Amino acid sequence: MKSRPPRNRTSLSVVERVSAIVQLCQFESPDVPLSVAEVCRRSGVNRSNLYVSHPDLVASILNLQSNSKHYPERSEKRQSVIKVDKGLQEFNVREKALLYLCLELRAEIEKLCATKKVDVREPGKRAVTKPKCK
Repeated sequence: MKSRPPRNRTSLSVVERVSAIVQLCQFESPDVPLSVAEVCRRSGVNRSNLYVSHPDLVASILNLQSNSKHYPERSEKRQSVIKVDKGLQEFNVREKALLYLCLELRAEIEKLCATKKVDVREPGKRAVTKPKCK
């Protein structure tokens, strides 16, 4: 964990640091939405301390988030990611089912090769010698 420099009398208060970082972030990239975590990380303030001791600052950051024009776009992206994730999960379920089916069929072929000496290359015909099942 990074050590912070010792705090002296000329250090800024939590409110001053957070407010300065919010203004800096808005100046650097006004189109990028702010998050409480990002503001806390950049200002060196503990996030839980900010939530408990300065709810007004948290409310102002969250208000800036809701006013950002990028959040509806993020919501659409989130929905598309959720849709792709569901499709991937369905694909994995189908793949697993097919794998089990292949294993069961393979076991059945092995059983038939061992007991009835069926040649799998020519279905319906019995082999004179036991074929090597692969």
